[in-house]
Amino acid sequence: MKIRGGYTGKILRIDLTRKTSEIQPLSPDLIRDFRGGAGIDAALAYKELERFGDPYSPENKMIFGLGPLIGTMAPGAGKGNLTTRSPHRKFIGISGHGLFGMLKFAGFDHLVISGRADTPTILKIEDDRISFLEADALWGQDVFDTTDRVWDRLGERFHVTCIGPAGENLVRDSSMVTNKYATFARTGVGAVMGSKNLKALAIYGSGGVTVADRNRFLKAVKKVFQVLRADPNLLNWRKYGTLISLETFSRLGLYAGKNYQSAFHEDLLDRFPLEAFVDECKEGDVACQACPVGCKHHLNFGGVGEPRTRMAVSCMNSVMQGFGTFCLVNGWKEVIRCAETAARMGLDFMSVGNLVSFVLELYDRGLITDKETGGKSLHWGDGEAIRDLIRKIALREGLGEVLADGLEEAAKTLGPETEPYAMHTKGLGVLYDPRVGDLHVSSIPAVVAGPLGGSLLCRHGAGDHQGRPYFSGGKHVARAARL
Repeated sequence: MKIRGGYTGKILRIDLTRKTSEIQPLSPDLIRDFRGGAGIDAALAYKELERFGDPYSPENKMIFGLGPLIGTMAPGAGKGNLTTRSPHRKFIGISGHGLFGMLKFAGFDHLVISGRADTPTILKIEDDRISFLEADALWGQDVFDTTDRVWDRLGERFHVTCIGPAGENLVRDSSMVTNKYATFARTGVGAVMGSKNLKALAIYGSGGVTVADRNRFLKAVKKVFQVLRADPNLLNWRKYGTLISLETFSRLGLYAGKNYQSAFHEDLLDRFPLEAFVDECKEGDVACQACPVGCKHHLNFGGVGEPRTRMAVSCMNSVMQGFGTFCLVNGWKEVIRCAETAARMGLDFMSVGNLVSFVLELYDRGLITDKETGGKSLHWGDGEAIRDLIRKIALREGLGEVLADGLEEAAKTLGPETEPYAMHTKGLGVLYDPRVGDLHVSSIPAVVAGPLGGSLLCRHGAGDHQGRPYFSGGKHVARAARL
């Protein structure tokens, strides 16, 4: 099979232990059988990862992949994939975001990182020039400060993917963040990066991506752009981002309240009015690579008597849900402040929201007391206390030491009486309320029963190779159904 376009045809392999790099050809057989991106990542993981191996061992690999349309003008072709052994039950962890295409411009379809650096390290990729830079001064810094300091050192043309204190401390729900907002969030990939003493990836590429037939490709791109521009929802997608689904999801009852004790419906729009978000918090739009929509947000508010908050957010729906509906924090500004703390620490919004709401319910029911919380009162909607708990999880301080190992392990540590309140499947927190009317028209069955547990990246094939269902969240869903 001849590669005619879309692929660079190269895999970059990095060994952090030896501080070596190797460029290998991308097999045409892999392209034929698995196309690219997540497909080839999965094939490489199946071949190269030890079955149920230690996620934190040097032998575990972080496998990044970009499909053949990444780096072209194809509208919306931006999503990069990361596959690795997850610290959650040691299954295959998958995560992705739309701002990793710089790897393609550097000349590579895939990046495979193995080993463990002796000291904190920045992996610098500048086209085919690979460097291993010391990062001792960055260890302990949050995501935003780390990114700024790498840019100061290397220049802002580099795309910087880094971890915060949560990843350094092997917190199981830690994330990796690119340019302060695009996030490899689910399945604990930030902890895997931290286990390798890899503080940051800095990538710049000056190359391009060829296509087999330029004229036919550009005609197809133009046609797709015309369809997108004619869509009546385009401007609202840009304006509200993922919050465009807020009214519909509320009507369906998908937003769980108070750790799944209840569900929000249309009343959620009174707590989080969309126009207030646009008028009071948002200052601009952000787009993933090659995306004409731009559904991400620049946020800027505060000053003159209130804290100044400036950040970019990929998914406002997860911000509102993780801290607003899960934890009952009220109003856009307060949930965004919670999200800023989580982002700086390098924690997944939804996962840390699951953890915090779990603890709030335990405290509310008297299953934990001020003794476990270090004398701190924990109440629904208390943004300041929630932000303090988020920091403690990232730093493994006090009760945060227990929560840092994830919902499943935290419940085991805190005692069997707490386990019914840890709302997870396979260690990952449940994302949406399963008590919806028509399961056949939603992704709820896969989120609840899929092989990756509570992951939106696994919506199909919720069973093994013989068709038997994967399911380990029955007692939690049953508990939710009774409430």
